Amino acid sequence: MFKREKSFDKRLLESQKLYEKFPNHCPVICEKLFPEYDPDKTLVKTKYLVSLDISFSRFIYNVRKQSILSKHTALFFFINNIIPPLNSLFSTLYDSYKENDGFLYITYTTENVFG
Repeated sequence: MFKREKSFDKRLLESQKLYEKFPNHCPVICEKLFPEYDPDKTLVKTKYLVSLDISFSRFIYNVRKQSILSKHTALFFFINNIIPPLNSLFSTLYDSYKENDGFLYITYTTENVFG
């Protein structure tokens, strides 16, 4: 996981550089909630640079489009173990839930919808 692979100082420096270069975006890390139970990589990438003016539902839509999931698999996203309102803007989510290293951490899990 991202936090285990990089020290706090490296994560903080990386988020600060991203924020300086892209002030209208927030750095997001999106990782599987239980990777030990399902090691298959569902999402194509882990790091995202998300515009502060898009909604959480739009982010989910964009991530889903890039994923390698079948249409029978549902994706559920969590921030601090809650599912935020889908109409929340990333500016609000980032202000409320960003960690001390400057990243917003989102976890996800999958569920087979039909069977």
